[in-house]
Parts: sequence; C-alpha cells; structure tokens
Amino acid sequence: MYFGILGSLDVRVEGRPLTVGGTRSQLLLAGLLLQAGRTVVVNELADLLWDGNPPATARKQIQTAVFQVRRALGITTADLLHTDSVGYRLSVSDRQVDLHQFSGMVLGARKFASRGDPVRAVEEFRAALRLWRGQPLAGLPGSVIERHATRLEELRLTAIEECTEIELRLGRHRQLIPELRALADALPLRERITGLLMTALAGDGRQAEAITVYHERAAVLREQLGVDPGPFLSAAYVELLRGVDSPARTESKPTALDDRSASPRRSVRASDHEPASSAADQKFRAVAAVGTDGARSAGRRGTQGDPTGPLVPPAQLPVDVRGFAGRAEKLVQLDNHVDNAATTSGAVVIIGLSGTAGVGKTALAVHWAHRVAHRFPDGQLYLNLHGFGPLDEAVSTGEAVRTLLDGLGVPAHRVPTGVDACAALYRSVMAGRRVLVLLDNARDAAQIRPLLPATPGCVVLVTSRNNLSGLVAREGAVPLTIDVLPRADARSLLAARLGPARLEQEPAAVEQVIDRCAGLPLALAIAAARAVADGWRTLAQVADTLAGAEEHLDPFVGSDITTDIRTVFMWSYRQLRLPAARLFRLLGICPGDTVDVAVAVSLTGTPADSVTAALRELVEVHLLHEVGPGRFGFHDLLRTFAHEQATADPDTPAALRRLLDHYLYTATAATAQLDRFRRTVPLPTPAPGVIAESFTGKEPVMSWFAAEYRALLASVSLAAASDDPGVAPHPARIASSLENFQQRTGRWGDALAAHRIAVVAARRRGDRLGEGLAEYGMTRAHAYLGDPDNAGEAGLRAAAIYRDARLPVAEAAVYGAVSVALARANRHTEALVHAQRQADLYVAHGTAADQAQGLNTYGFTLAELGRYDEALDPLVRSLDLQKSIGNHHGAAFTLDSLGLVYLQLGRLHKADAHYRQSLDLFEQAGDRYGVVYPLCGLGDTAAARGEPETARLLYQRAMSACQEADQHHLRSVIDGRLGGLG
Repeated sequence: MYFGILGSLDVRVEGRPLTVGGTRSQLLLAGLLLQAGRTVVVNELADLLWDGNPPATARKQIQTAVFQVRRALGITTADLLHTDSVGYRLSVSDRQVDLHQFSGMVLGARKFASRGDPVRAVEEFRAALRLWRGQPLAGLPGSVIERHATRLEELRLTAIEECTEIELRLGRHRQLIPELRALADALPLRERITGLLMTALAGDGRQAEAITVYHERAAVLREQLGVDPGPFLSAAYVELLRGVDSPARTESKPTALDDRSASPRRSVRASDHEPASSAADQKFRAVAAVGTDGARSAGRRGTQGDPTGPLVPPAQLPVDVRGFAGRAEKLVQLDNHVDNAATTSGAVVIIGLSGTAGVGKTALAVHWAHRVAHRFPDGQLYLNLHGFGPLDEAVSTGEAVRTLLDGLGVPAHRVPTGVDACAALYRSVMAGRRVLVLLDNARDAAQIRPLLPATPGCVVLVTSRNNLSGLVAREGAVPLTIDVLPRADARSLLAARLGPARLEQEPAAVEQVIDRCAGLPLALAIAAARAVADGWRTLAQVADTLAGAEEHLDPFVGSDITTDIRTVFMWSYRQLRLPAARLFRLLGICPGDTVDVAVAVSLTGTPADSVTAALRELVEVHLLHEVGPGRFGFHDLLRTFAHEQATADPDTPAALRRLLDHYLYTATAATAQLDRFRRTVPLPTPAPGVIAESFTGKEPVMSWFAAEYRALLASVSLAAASDDPGVAPHPARIASSLENFQQRTGRWGDALAAHRIAVVAARRRGDRLGEGLAEYGMTRAHAYLGDPDNAGEAGLRAAAIYRDARLPVAEAAVYGAVSVALARANRHTEALVHAQRQADLYVAHGTAADQAQGLNTYGFTLAELGRYDEALDPLVRSLDLQKSIGNHHGAAFTLDSLGLVYLQLGRLHKADAHYRQSLDLFEQAGDRYGVVYPLCGLGDTAAARGEPETARLLYQRAMSACQEADQHHLRSVIDGRLGGLG
C-alpha cells in the first residue's frame, strides 16, 4: 500500500488507485499521514476535520470516520491504523509515503553534496522533486490543511534552491533559466530564487537581463514590503556589477548544505562597495569608533585605529549543529516571525523558546539563526546567559549588556558603569539597524529585559527552561514551547549522526534506542555519540546500555557535565523553592502519565493553594507540563530523575501510602456514581492528609477514570509490592473499584491482569475478603473474555470464600457471573443452574436491585435455551423492579433481553421498541461496550423485516462500537451478520 500527499491525496494498492470515502475520511487519513508513526490525539484530528470548530459529537464522528477508513483500506490495515487511549496512529514505512520518501532523498542529496559528489546530489534532488504531483493535499478544505500545505511547499522550494545552486556550479546556466524565471515570476518576494535567476542569466552571458531582473525585484520589494533587497540579492547584484560569479558559484561561500542560509551570512559595508552609507550606518560608526586606539576597536575595521575603515557587523553565532533534524513546524513559525520583523513598524520582535532541559532549545535556535542570518545585514549577536548551570555561574545583567556592547565594537573606556546607562547606550547603538540577537539559556525575564533593543526590524530570540511568562505579558514576547521529538524526527536525528545505512541494518534496535531516550534530543545525541565512539558496538548493544532508564539515569552519565543528563536536570531542580522541590520528587513515585491537583494534595499532605503554587513553579521551569486544565505530566526521563530524588526522601513511604489511599477512596466514590446499587466493601482508614475527590454525575466520573486509568492499574501493582501493612487491603479493592469502568469500556483484559495480581497479594497477606473480591473479578473477566472453564473455577473459589464468610449476596453475584460465562459458551443448561442459584439467594437475602439482576440473568438464560414464553415473566418482573428503584443501567440489559425474546416470538415492533430503549439507556450511561447488544439486536430486527440496508448500517454501527471498546465477544457474530447480507 502506498500513500501520496505531495499533490492530491492518493492511495494505491499494488499500483491500483483506491478511493477513501468522502471528504471527512480523506481529511482524517491526511492528518494521520502528516504525522505517520506517532499517535495523533483526537483533539488534533477534530481541529483538522472541522477546521478548528469541532461539534460536541466530534469524538463519535471521528470513530465513524476511522471505521470507514479502515474499511476502505481493507483488512490489511489491521497492522496499519492503531487505536490507543488518546488517539490514532498510522504505522507505515518511509517507502509507503511520498513525503517520507522525499525527505529521505533530500537528506541523501545533501550527503552527496557534502562528500563532493555534486552530480549524484543533483540526481537525488531531482528524483525527490519528481515525487511532487502538484499542490500538496490539493482539494482538501480548511485552514489547518492550508498551513500544512504551506509548510510542505516550503520544503519543496528549499530543495529546488539547493539543487539549483549545485547545478549552477556545474555550469548548467542556460538549462536552468526557464525554470528559475517561472519560479521567480510566481514568487517575486523570494529573493533567493531571484538571485539564482540573476546568476543563471549572467552565466549565460545575459548580464543586462540579470540587472533588469534585479531592479524589477527591488522595486517590488520596496513597493510591497517597504524594504530594500536583502544580502543574498544585494551580493548577487554587486558581484554581477563587478563581472564575477555570484555567491552561488564562489567556493568560499556557504554550500547548499546550509539550507536557507546558503547565502552570505552578512554583508561587508565598505565605501568602495556601496554608493553611500545609510544614516543608521553612520550612527553605528560614530558610536563604535570612539577611542579607536582601544583593543576592542582593533580587528573590527579594515585598518586598526582608523574610524573610517570598513566596519564588519558582529557574526557571533556558534557553529551550527551537525546532524540537526526535525522541528520543521517550529522553523516555519520562526521564519514567519522574521517576516513580521521585516514588515512591522512597531516594536522589536521577541521570541521565547522554552522547554525542559535537554530538549534541544539551543540547537534549534542556533540552527534557525544560521538559516536567517542573511536577513540581518547589521549582524548577529550571541550571548550565553548561563541561567541554568553550575551554582553562581549565571551572567549578571551588567556583565551581559557590557558583553553585547563589546560585540558591537564599543570600546571599554566608553562604556558607562551603571546598568541602566549601559542598557541605554546599547539601545542607541542598535537604533535603526536590523540585528538578530540570540540570548541563550536565560534564567528569567528580569535577566533579559535590559538586553532588549528598541528598534523595529530587530529580532530577539531567547532560550530558557523558564516559560518567560512575564516577558510575554509585559513585552509581548511570542512564546514557543519545545517538546521532545516525535519518532520520525528522532529517527532523522539518529540517521544524521550515524548514517541511514546503519539504521536500516537494525530497525528494531533503532526503535529501542528512541524509546529508551524518550525522544529527548540530548539523550538521543548521547546514544548516537556512544555508537560513533564505539564503532564496534551494534545498535542493539547500544540499546542494551540504555536499559534501565525507566528506573535510573546511569545509562546517560558522562564525563562532560553539559551532556550528563542527571547533572543537566539537577541544575533546574536545585533552583526550585523547597515546596516545589518536595512536590517534584514525590511526583516521581506516581505511577500514571499525569496527575491532577487533587492527587498532588493527597501525595504531599499539604493544602491545595500551596500545592497549586508549587505546580505553577514546576510548569514555569518546564519540569512539568500542563497537559490539560489542572492536569500535569512529566517527560519520561524527568520522571526517572524525580524518582531518583524521591528514594532519598524519608517522607516517600508515607507519601506512597497517601497516594494509594487517595486512589482507593476516589475510585470507590467514582464507582458509586456510576452504579449506586453496587454493593459496598469495607475500606481501611485513610492516612492523615488524604482528601479524596468527589463527583456529581456520570460524565465527570468517566473523564476521571479515563485520565487516571493507567495510574489506577499501576497502583494495584504498587500496593501489592509494598511492605506497608497499611496498604495490605488495597490491591483487591482498587482492582474491584475499576470493574464498572472496565465493563463500560470493554477493558476486560486489564481487569483480569489486575485481579490476578490482587489475588496473589491477598493470599500472601491472609486477606480472605480481598481474595474473594479478586476471584469474583477474575470470574467476570473470564466470562466476558469467553473463557468459561477458568470463569467457573475462579467462581467456585470465590463462592466458597463468601459462603464461609456468610455473605450470601456476594455468593449470589458469583453464580451470576459463572452463568454468563457458560451461556456465552453455549452451555445453556449448566448456565441455567447457576442462574437459578443466583436468583434464589437474591430473593432470600438481596435488595430490590439484587433481585432485579437475578431475574434478568435467569430470564436471559431461559431465552438462550429457546424457552421464550417462560423467559418473559422473570424479565418483565426484573424491568419493573429496575424502573421502581431507578436503576437505568440495569434496565438497559433487561430491555435488551426482552428485545431478544420479542424478536424470536416474531413481535418485531415490540422488539424494535425495547432495543431502542436499551440503546438510549446504554448511551446515557456512557457504556460503550453495552451499546453493541441493542445495536446488533436492532440489526437483527431490521433483517427480519426484510430491510437489509438498514440492517447493514446498524451492524456497521455495532462493529464501530466493538472497535472502540478494547474487546467484544460479539465482534465475530457481527462480522458473520454483515457477511450474510452479501
């Protein structure tokens, strides 16, 4: 299967085109292809499908669209389109998507160019460009698609520019003129294309035409943007007038490997090269030239001590990162801000790149700065502020502004002593100029403010672990948060460092390395360096050296403190206030991906207001990130670091007890909201400081379970492994509190695993009631998973425990679960025996809700035996009881059973009505698993009425619901029904 997005959406199977549904299905597939290999969250897909304005039913409609895409692509997509807890992931190889092919071929072309093989480089570039069939994603609507298309088009144009530069060096001037002229006419503001056209014309002996092109484009720039031509175009013009080759053909100039910065990174202002100096130029020289005998003046002019000599603008950017990969979207965003700087008539543009330690902020900033350096003819300043590093190393504001003045050529004896005066002089020097200022590793906004120029046209790029919210609020800085690399970008980084061939030899090991580095660029760089330094190691062996990263950071320890992950994280941690530092390390013992404020309150045993302040501080310095309102998450390696710090905290065992108490009591309260008729189980007394959450209504309960589900599952194992006697009862009770949510979402495999852990812990600790709870949970899980034998064995053990404990209602519940298991295995006669036992015990000892459940199980089992007339009486009695007590979820099951009976008796109208009532109640309860039953029944009813198309639609809805639930025993039944319709 092959997918194309470099043009209209194109899907092919063995070379044959395949149509993928309507516009919504095509948008969904396009969204997955744009981020192939990583999970695309539902919210992102909703924005794409409804162009930023999704309806309340977006999630359901996306599920339907996913089903339609899977169906359109065929059964082979079982290994392609995956569903997980937060979204969907399309797993395809690079060879299956034209965009990935294009990116790989461009990377290969650049490597050929860097190795001195321009002919092969051009061949690879041209082969990559031939993959383009037109406007990317053509025909698909929406501004989100338009933004993606713009980004992809920028990749194409950059490849054309790089390829053309190489071809010009090969002397192919005449052949390139038609292509370059067409591009220049279509993109009159793209100076690099115009400069290349001028070079081609001059190389073909058509200098007059080249000069005309320059003047025409210069007029367009002044008219539309109000700016003069930039350095690339100006340099091409100057070289043209001098009668020599343009920058694209000069060996000393940057190569195409410098991407968009292949132009000269700065222009030398000299009296013999320019007709006249600008007023800003003269002002710059006047300020910088005072005290020409000073050491700082030397080397910045053509002749030492000569104030009239040519001035070289500062070019202080550090070396670009070798093997930089990914961040395409951020690079486009940064480019857009430079465009704003070129057209703005207001304030200086300030951009704050923030993110956690090791996420690649500096690498991105430096790489991008090199790309756009040519757009800042008055220079580029760079300063590492050491905001996060060894103690007492942070650069003071006074030292920082003096360093910047030094970079601008201001002699030391002309620099004032006060910080404010220095800052004022700095702004004066910068006035009227276009300079890029890169302030790296800032501690906070206060350290940055005096270093901001006031001149429109300048751009200040700041990197920090702090999110610089003060700078955003007061100075209007643009915040850009940098996250860990998605898988595709992580692979590209490793390929750039190690070579694609090495990755192709061990694809499984590459994925292991990415997983163990958690997508953190610093960790990936460490792993790549290890693979390069120890060339004899296979990547599998490198991956093995990283094993254990979930428990400790030893695999990432190094002799250089700037690349030792534990040290780099520590620089952020030790700047925290004490409450935030304590919260951070205790969060390291939390088992889930995220936590909310309530969990943090119980974990620390401190008031909500102080916890909220600590959380804000952790978010501010990117040690946590807010994944949703009031919910916070770690990056994986930061979690490991926090866990390391927690092991040295004497409060950790007590915090773990509070955490497990919180989950137990909150999950129990949540389950009571889902099913107020559920029997209660005695709970241990919670530890001091635990504040369980409370809920009103089912929707917030389902949302809470979904958010905390992984943590709740893991807490079963945590409690089982603990030596604290205070949490001995917790494993079985937490596992039991999850059952109602698992039933509604079809997570019976998880339920079985949790109860197995719980039953072992209960036996070890002599907790007979806990053992009974866990055995009962295993009985239900085995029943829903279609394993009647194991369900029966677990049920008999649970029934014996409850019988010995004189708990007849609990014993009855076990018989009901065994009956369901046997009925699903078509062992209806045996099932009826257990159903009768349940009903008898419930009638004798149970509540009205218990009795209703027992009658439903008994009536359903009679129906499964074909005794429909007999089944009606217990089912009608069950429904009456459920209505009288308001047990709507229980009524949904009974209505479904009655629908089956009426269907088999040929009373189709009543069957349809009962199935529809059942469906409504299941949907109101949020029971994604339960809705399958009435949907299938409605399909059967439609088929019985001779309405095959209606039946097909209902079966398809049922199948979609099956796929949404993790597992469903009716999936094969519905498949058979659909097949039977032809």
